[in-house]
Amino acid sequence: MTAIYDHGTVVAHVEGDQIALHPHIATLPPDHPERRWTLALALATIRTSPTANHDDPEAFARDARARLIPSADVATLATLPLRHAAHHFGVPPRQARIRRAELGLSTQ
Repeated sequence: MTAIYDHGTVVAHVEGDQIALHPHIATLPPDHPERRWTLALALATIRTSPTANHDDPEAFARDARARLIPSADVATLATLPLRHAAHHFGVPPRQARIRRAELGLSTQ
């Protein structure tokens, strides 16, 4: 079983292709940005080969951000204020800010 962390907090566990959300995430509505983000992190872990380094949570986070905020949508991400961009993509604002930085855009 692999623990999924977000900023140092366990948010889910993955075993095989099964995802178990931590109770504080599982009680959120299905479209809640934190729940979507947690599921994206868990899916990134599942898609990774069993021999991969599962001790690099930032690699899973980069994969999750890239899937939730595709670089093809960079124009939308660049033109919207951060809160609106986060809402548009259904992600927590901190993830929209990090994705902007990854793409070389303003983080404001």
